[in-house]
Amino acid sequence: MNAERLRILVVEDDVVDQLAVRRVVRDAPLPYDLVVVSSVAEAANALASAQLDAIVTDFALGDGSALDVLSAAGDLPVIVVTGAGDQEKATSALKAGASDYLVKDARHGHLSALGGAIDRAIRMKAQDRRVKMLVHVLTHIGEAVSVCAPDGRMVFVNRAFCEMYGWTEREVLGKSLASVWPAGACSVYADGDDARSQGTVLATKDGRHLATGLTQSAVHDDAGKLIATVRIMRDVSERNRIERELRLANGALERSRAAFEELAIRDELTGLYNRRELSRRLEMETSRALRTLRPFSFLLLDVDHFKSVNDRYGHSAGDEVLRRVSLLIEGELRITDTAARYGGEEIAVILPDTSAEHATAVAQRLRERLEAEPIAIGSGAPITVTASFGVATLACDAASPQAVFAAADEALYEAKATGRNRVVTRVAMRKAA
Repeated sequence: MNAERLRILVVEDDVVDQLAVRRVVRDAPLPYDLVVVSSVAEAANALASAQLDAIVTDFALGDGSALDVLSAAGDLPVIVVTGAGDQEKATSALKAGASDYLVKDARHGHLSALGGAIDRAIRMKAQDRRVKMLVHVLTHIGEAVSVCAPDGRMVFVNRAFCEMYGWTEREVLGKSLASVWPAGACSVYADGDDARSQGTVLATKDGRHLATGLTQSAVHDDAGKLIATVRIMRDVSERNRIERELRLANGALERSRAAFEELAIRDELTGLYNRRELSRRLEMETSRALRTLRPFSFLLLDVDHFKSVNDRYGHSAGDEVLRRVSLLIEGELRITDTAARYGGEEIAVILPDTSAEHATAVAQRLRERLEAEPIAIGSGAPITVTASFGVATLACDAASPQAVFAAADEALYEAKATGRNRVVTRVAMRKAA
């Protein structure tokens, strides 16, 4: 059976680039039907008249820019194509709602990543919609609700739950179901099947037993991994009591929203923050450092010869290397630091209140730890992994987070070009006018 075809709007005013996109989609082949336009105005007409699944747009257009396309895109995922070195434009597009960006090169090599970028953007948008839907349901449902993490800990209960069973939020949040309802009443909760409805008897805090109608639904991510279980409970012995409208307390709603939003800002493979969250935190920490005149550093690391790991041992081994490297890095950082997967085998670390000297020392420590701890993959002998590090420290006259990122990227490039497995440090300065 053929894969479902997607309708992709391509906004590009260069005829050669239009032909290059068509050629890549045809030769790959990718399951896309392209709608190609040359301007913001034509894009707006296409959006109004056609059912589309995603948009790929050049940043600079004759009658506007990708930001204008984004404003008309509604809920569609958008991938923006920028010129080499246009990190500031890419960041502005991400802030305006773009799902991803590609950096254009003259030979159209960036188009080899087009399929993956569209796939990721569509999956990310679908995940955002699911999060919003779940929050809406939790906000408006008129029955007792609890949400549990995969390990069984309660992360959310609504006011109806507390009224029905007598516990306060503080008494149950963070507790396991088994500790709230000991063995005998908990077996019904062990199964994670979707939409399973049945009857059971559950005890209240004061020892009463309620005949309860229970419906539970498992929430999975795009990879099929369980991320939460939502349970809806009705006191079937007192139906009239639970039919009145139940209002969720604002504090409980915020805690539930935060729990689901945390799932949406994590990288699926490594558990580190994803690139979108990295951009947000980098901007926040740069602004704070400039406002308070406190030192601030940022580092990028790239696993050396990662492609050879994939080629020799397979992609599952490469995934295991990234997971182990991420785990080691997080274990070496302070609670105030932020580690994020920037892309592929690149990891970024934000180091607030950290001078160039101390940031370089952190990078050297991470580099030495990686080199000193072979990683076991499968049944074969452990392999030694090294990484190259680019460190950037914010100068007092730095203009933007893009300057910090660019300095770290340049330092990383030098580290790789001069032999790899080393640390190079730069100071992020304001760009000359």
